[in-house]
Amino acid sequence: MSEAKYLLQKIAFLDAEINSLIREHESVKSTLLKATDYSNEPVATTKRNTSEDKLVKLADKSSEIDDKVDELVDFKIKMGDYINEIEDIKYRIILREHYINGVPLYKLSDVSDVMRYSERHLHRLHGEALLAFQKVLKDVM
Repeated sequence: MSEAKYLLQKIAFLDAEINSLIREHESVKSTLLKATDYSNEPVATTKRNTSEDKLVKLADKSSEIDDKVDELVDFKIKMGDYINEIEDIKYRIILREHYINGVPLYKLSDVSDVMRYSERHLHRLHGEALLAFQKVLKDVM
């Protein structure tokens, strides 16, 4: 079951990494805008490390973020496809809501209300859903 949970948790880790990269990008951008004084730059220069070079580096960071977002989207789709292979609809809903949509288990009250299950029973079903997901992984890998 640990492989199944690890793969599903990877979605949250990728999402957190993207958020961290975005904050880093904003911090660098803010610093660059504070530090850049265009009034003293010569019109023609051969000097490296100009404001243009800094903007190129910032664009590269944006590209890195875009690549991570693409990776996250692809991974979510792949994990969603695996979840769809599980026969039990309750398991699919629990795994999709918790891992793909990022809803913490303790906030799945809407799901437990619809399914008419207690929160405790929902946690038990989560464990069963992970076992079912592990079985799907063994079948596809």
